[in-house]
Amino acid sequence: MRDLDLLRECARVRAAGIPTTVIGCVTDTLVTTDRTRTLADALGAHFEELDLHGGHMWMLADGPRFAATVSAQRRIALWTSGSSAMRSCAFG
Repeated sequence: MRDLDLLRECARVRAAGIPTTVIGCVTDTLVTTDRTRTLADALGAHFEELDLHGGHMWMLADGPRFAATVSAQRRIALWTSGSSAMRSCAFG
């Protein structure tokens, strides 16, 4: 897995202009934040770094934070894409 090269696929996502967010967690020792930051760069994605307990599975340790982070990034993606779905997106 550590030798998996997805740069070509990432370039296709970037070229297509697909709004993407990569979330890294500083306590994750399996997929470190330097790797998630590199992935975000390759995708042309927004990168968010969180400092939470839970390591690689932080989203299970803090489900509400995961839901809030994903929801916020979805709203940003819809807003910046001008999507008509934005009208149905609730702001909390």
